[in-house]
Amino acid sequence: MVQTTRSATSDVPSPTLIPDGVGTRGRRSGPIAYTVSSTTQIVNGLNKGMNLLEATQNVAKHFALVMRDPATGLGALLTPAQVASLSVQIKKGGVTSYATVTPVVTAVGFTGLIDIAFTGLHLNTLGLMAINVTGIGLIPNDDLFIDVVAVDKNDATRGGMSALPNSSIGTQAGLSTKQNLDDAATAVNAHTDASTAGITTAVNAHTDAALAGLPSPTDILDALLTDHASIGSVGDAFAIAAGLLQGNFFMDTVVNDGNGQTSARLRLWRDEAGAAGANGGGSGEGEFATFQVTTTYSGPGKVATHRVVRVVGT
Repeated sequence: MVQTTRSATSDVPSPTLIPDGVGTRGRRSGPIAYTVSSTTQIVNGLNKGMNLLEATQNVAKHFALVMRDPATGLGALLTPAQVASLSVQIKKGGVTSYATVTPVVTAVGFTGLIDIAFTGLHLNTLGLMAINVTGIGLIPNDDLFIDVVAVDKNDATRGGMSALPNSSIGTQAGLSTKQNLDDAATAVNAHTDASTAGITTAVNAHTDAALAGLPSPTDILDALLTDHASIGSVGDAFAIAAGLLQGNFFMDTVVNDGNGQTSARLRLWRDEAGAAGANGGGSGEGEFATFQVTTTYSGPGKVATHRVVRVVGT
């Protein structure tokens, strides 16, 4: 496609690149030769397409494009003068005008190929950047567009993003490093130790207060033998066993025959003083249990049976 430009003295547009021997609307077969006017402008789509490449923001990068000979439309055999005349303009993303820049431009061989070394400053704006390269006796090239992005696809470790981990733990910006974690663990341990100490102190104090309100083992046994010694209860059994083992009992109303003792009464007290004050045949003298003892014989001095039965109500 050929773009046109308006002259300073006329409103009629004149073509920038005109095929030799052909009108602006004419065509002919075979190679087409071009004449470059003094008011050369961008020739969009000369190669029937565009090159969309990618670059990382603020990271220098080289790009290649072909400068073509107007006579053939093929890559030009660039002369030193033509290389020196090359002018590079860029339009950064979000900007509405071109600006001339001076990257290092190098001719590559004799094919019309040039290498443009854009610096990080040239590539400092995110978005689509348009490139326009012109030179003496050359077809302007505006086929190159560069998409400036924030990531770096050449960085195999983390794509140019500083907040992704790699093998060097503890050195990545924006991440919790090993030292960060160690410091956090130290702080947590200190806080936990302080909290645990406080909890332990509180629990101990509460436990001590609770234990202080509990009766002693002696009080518990005494209560078991007295307050909770109802007939047939465990406390009553403990009391009877204690009375017998401690000797706090008194036997009276003994009956004998020719074979020996046939009956007697056994009373139990909770302490020695009660048993010591008992009277033969007495009752209601503080005893807590009374048993009737009976013995039978098969002959003189030969015990057949011996029975001890608690008297109901005692």
